[in-house]
Amino acid sequence: MLNRQLADFGLPRAIAWIALPPIFVSLSLYLFYKTAFAQYIYTLIAASLTANFTGTDRNDFLRSCFKIGDYYRVRLGENILVVLPFLIFLICKNCIASAGILLALATATAFISFKNKLRFIIPTPFYKKPFEFISGFRKMWPALLCCYLVTIIAIVVHNFNLGVVALTAIFLLCISFYQEMETGFYVRVFLLTPHQFLKQKIATAAWQASLLTLPAAIALGICYPPHINIIGLFFCLGHIYLATAICAKYSAFPQPIALPQVILLVAGILFAPLLILIIPYFYIRSLKKLNNFLR
Repeated sequence: MLNRQLADFGLPRAIAWIALPPIFVSLSLYLFYKTAFAQYIYTLIAASLTANFTGTDRNDFLRSCFKIGDYYRVRLGENILVVLPFLIFLICKNCIASAGILLALATATAFISFKNKLRFIIPTPFYKKPFEFISGFRKMWPALLCCYLVTIIAIVVHNFNLGVVALTAIFLLCISFYQEMETGFYVRVFLLTPHQFLKQKIATAAWQASLLTLPAAIALGICYPPHINIIGLFFCLGHIYLATAICAKYSAFPQPIALPQVILLVAGILFAPLLILIIPYFYIRSLKKLNNFLR
């Protein structure tokens, strides 16, 4: 499945499998370099990945395919495989306790069954403007909760940089909500021109992202008044990156966002001055793509 997703993404499998290990190690080293709480954040990230395998529909399907013993072996095997790179890195960093906790969590979640009738819909403040933030919030609320917890930790231990990392992470989660591409039908229902459509999408995203990021930004501003300018800068940059991601999404419409768009988007995030060229490029391409669906 992962190989098929890489192919759909436009990335050759050989290049992906060669590039992923050094990218993973580089990002891991950067996280441990930036904060003393890296092992805890690292463990939470790895544990959250195994949570993706606990969906009711997915596990009902696996139960229908395997005998009960094979089912648990499959679940345990996939959980261990997912956290294995994190375990190896934690052990190399001599974070044995965190590695043990992560292994225990990965093992435990393989045997937890959510096949019950206690199902509820998480309420969101985004119901008037579907769909990205509604579905994204309901899928990623544990990660958002972790970001808020990291913000609280940053305030308690007087680590402003850690708080900025948490604020940035919330914006990155908001950007990830726009990975899913809707069909042309859900664009045609808007009686708007392509320019009006993009303007409305960006305005909606700015309002909804503000609902998620303002609590962390305000808390940091109250506790770190001398750094209010830095907080405001990251807040504004987050909204600019979000608008860029929306334009990048529709620059490929109705096809899923491909590798060239991702490379340009990442380049803009890593080197902000490039956005002067990247945003107009994505915006003009989006207008051309949407012109076939909106008149």
